Amino acid sequence: MGANVVKPVAPEESAAKQNTKLMVEGLEIEAEHFFQSVRLGDANNYSLGYKICDGILTDQEFKIHVQSTFDSTRQEIKDGVKSIFSGDWEAVTELAVDALLPFLSGVPPLPASEAMTDIWGKSYLTWEDGTLINTSIYVKKTNASSLGTTTSDAEQTLLACICRGAVDFAAVDPQVLLYEVTKNMRKSGRPNAEIESVFERIEAQMGFAARMVELKRNLEAGLTVSNKSGGGG
Repeated sequence: MGANVVKPVAPEESAAKQNTKLMVEGLEIEAEHFFQSVRLGDANNYSLGYKICDGILTDQEFKIHVQSTFDSTRQEIKDGVKSIFSGDWEAVTELAVDALLPFLSGVPPLPASEAMTDIWGKSYLTWEDGTLINTSIYVKKTNASSLGTTTSDAEQTLLACICRGAVDFAAVDPQVLLYEVTKNMRKSGRPNAEIESVFERIEAQMGFAARMVELKRNLEAGLTVSNKSGGGG
């Protein structure tokens, strides 16, 4: 009886694959740590630290992308930034794109000559779909051995993370709320009349949210509206 002969994997190829696997796993863990810090409302270099309702994000997304083409035009970089994430993030990527342009421009050094790792992050407080939303973005670029290969070409790996969650109204100072929402609405080209009407809606929503929080607490305590109001039997 014969045996199947398996061609041995070259040591260099095996090592490169292992390096790639470890690097991807490391970037995935880094993305999860970022999402977790936003869930917990931790104020750091990449998050404003607003308390997220119930510590639950409404949306999150991350991508790991290997880039080997550089010297793009300003418009090409803008289009590239917008294409990193799905269409659900169009409003906030419009706010972030100009800040990301210089970060993503230029050609990274060759891995054999110089190690390079840069990080960019920012948070935005916006009014969307009738509630206050904190959106945080974290982008990391590195030329770390071109994902484990030994190529001499210029190449970089990009980790891009974005997430958002509804902000707990009780945890936001009114002055901060006015400043952040006004700034971001003006930056996105909204007219003054719309900005003013938004704060009227925010005031109404905050009152509604307070009533809903009270109802939730009563439900968690096992109280119903009829129990709270009394009523004999």
